[in-house]
Amino acid sequence: MLESLGLDELTEKVYRLLPARQDLNIEAIAVELSVDIEHIRTAFDQLAELALLRPSWESPGGLRPVSPEAGLQLLLQRRQIELVRQQQITEAQTAIASLVDEYANRRPSTSQTGAGSLIGMAAIQARIEELATGARLEVASFMSHSAHDPRALEAAKPLDMQVRGRGVSIRTICLDSIRNDMTTLTYAQWLVQIGADVRTAPTPRADAGLRP
Repeated sequence: MLESLGLDELTEKVYRLLPARQDLNIEAIAVELSVDIEHIRTAFDQLAELALLRPSWESPGGLRPVSPEAGLQLLLQRRQIELVRQQQITEAQTAIASLVDEYANRRPSTSQTGAGSLIGMAAIQARIEELATGARLEVASFMSHSAHDPRALEAAKPLDMQVRGRGVSIRTICLDSIRNDMTTLTYAQWLVQIGADVRTAPTPRADAGLRP
């Protein structure tokens, strides 16, 4: 009856016995319910996690049962809050999906190869954010300049952290010449520190030799 509040069948039976078992004799409860004592210990742990068992004032180190009026009502209130949040999340997901579709419809169409043109750094950054946010396995990129705008590199860091935080791998190829620009080199070293695979190439050619 109380599974929706987090109590399984045995834990509920144990909780119903507690008012008559103020001494919380685990062995006696196990005998009365004809179950293994370890199952009773697990039920006690569950009741403690749900705050239906609390430290006793009279017996230091011991526990006391919390009355249903206080304990179960609090669990019910928490469950109601969770349901409201779930509803709010569902509504937010619906609104996000609608906005994504609307935004996608307004974006300039790409060619059959999936390639398109982006004009301006704002448009480029926005597209990068979309692609990185949607990545599930890997983000691969090529830094085609030896020196990059420090502001762009700093702006990229939160997105890089978000990607790595989701367990998505990052692979980046830079030009050998980034070693001549300390800001870009520092950024590449930072990528390595957060777990990215960064290699360098002498030229921006696909067949150029790669270096760690």
